[in-house]
Amino acid sequence: MIETEEIGRLARELSAKLELLRASGVDECLVQRRTLEEINIEVQACRSCFSSESGAEPLVESAAGSQEQLASIGVGTGTSGLFIVVERPFADEPGAETYAGEEGGLLKDIITKGLKLEPEEVYISFIVKCPDTEGKVEGKEVLASCLPYLLEEIELIRPKVLLCFGAPVAEVLHGPSVKSASPGSAFKNLGGTKVKSTYSLGELIREPSLKRAAWNDIKEVVTELKGR
Repeated sequence: MIETEEIGRLARELSAKLELLRASGVDECLVQRRTLEEINIEVQACRSCFSSESGAEPLVESAAGSQEQLASIGVGTGTSGLFIVVERPFADEPGAETYAGEEGGLLKDIITKGLKLEPEEVYISFIVKCPDTEGKVEGKEVLASCLPYLLEEIELIRPKVLLCFGAPVAEVLHGPSVKSASPGSAFKNLGGTKVKSTYSLGELIREPSLKRAAWNDIKEVVTELKGR
């Protein structure tokens, strides 16, 4: 089983390699990169968190009992230069709206009212690609399976700013460092992309008093996107 520290180290090593490829131009002329659609097809069919010996079942089944996989990569165009990362998808049933539930609604308000952007201008993705794995697989196994897909998305979108909601999300990308994962901390670097961390959406809902500090983080992201 891979520890969170090991996942963080792997993320940093991969991001360093991506930065080297970008600087050399090798990724543009020699490396055949997959499209987001190709990645999503693989993710939707993913069963990496389960072993065949365990009689693996889909991570989520529809109400009709069909084996419909709800795992998916992110959504949006990222044309604003912003890539948002949350822990897992909000929707828990096929065909549900991307910003479903209370947390999804809060994030949509942050994007439209705080960042003054349209949801489709932002690329939003997830550390864990399935909406519900609780009690079925170990969290660290899920992270180890999903992290490569997230890093591939970041490389394809090439955002100006990566906004992480929740210290655990930032820790996966940077390792367990309080300074790099704390809300209110300075921007960090991941393969040439600036990373900003703030409170998780769940924390903001449970403790409204945290919203003022989160708003300061959002304002810094707005400034960075505008290039000031």
